[in-house]
Amino acid sequence: KYNYIIRSDGTDTTLHVQEINSTEEYIVGDYEIELLSIPRYKKKVHIGQDSTSIVKVPTPAVANIQLPSKGFGGVYFLRRDNWEQVWHFRNDERQYKLTLLPGTYKVVFRATHAKEYIYTNEKEWDMLEGKSKFIKIY
Repeated sequence: KYNYIIRSDGTDTTLHVQEINSTEEYIVGDYEIELLSIPRYKKKVHIGQDSTSIVKVPTPAVANIQLPSKGFGGVYFLRRDNWEQVWHFRNDERQYKLTLLPGTYKVVFRATHAKEYIYTNEKEWDMLEGKSKFIKIY
């Protein structure tokens, strides 16, 4: 049950927040939609006169992440050769269940009691559309 933000193309101002699989009427023109997913999904859309624009988005997948202890780090998404952080571990849980869009991800983690960089763990994986993946960090 995602929502997405509608903006006029070229602006940062939110025009409307719309629920996925619903229809609304807009003035003819160019818009940008931003799906409130992990990671965010953006797409440009043209709205024509007396027409319905359908935007297809990838089917999300589920990542079950198990950490060895409480600690810090996060989940990173590979977007055009750059890793961008999409989730932050806040030293409060050992297990996370995240709904992610398909793509390449990695977990970077360091336990609370580990004080040096050499104790940082990384694990990379691919999420496929509609699948689930269990990621265990040792």
